[in-house]
Amino acid sequence: MTVTSADLRRLLDSDLPEPVLILVGGELRVVAAGGEAHPDGAMVVTTAEELRARVAGKPHPDEDELRLAASVLDTMVVQRGA
Repeated sequence: MTVTSADLRRLLDSDLPEPVLILVGGELRVVAAGGEAHPDGAMVVTTAEELRARVAGKPHPDEDELRLAASVLDTMVVQRGA
């Protein structure tokens, strides 16, 4: 499992209320915060709000910004033991 810029783009483009990128069973999913699709034991990677702050509040960050954010988040996930 690797966090990619495509995963982050899916998160930012999501129509879900308060979208969250989670890792569950080795799979990254975009789900609504606190919704039924957010199973127990899932690791929250980032929220859309946190990601927007990470990319300087830009509503449509470019591919390089998303790749950099994905690399940082991927390292964070590995450090957490996932």
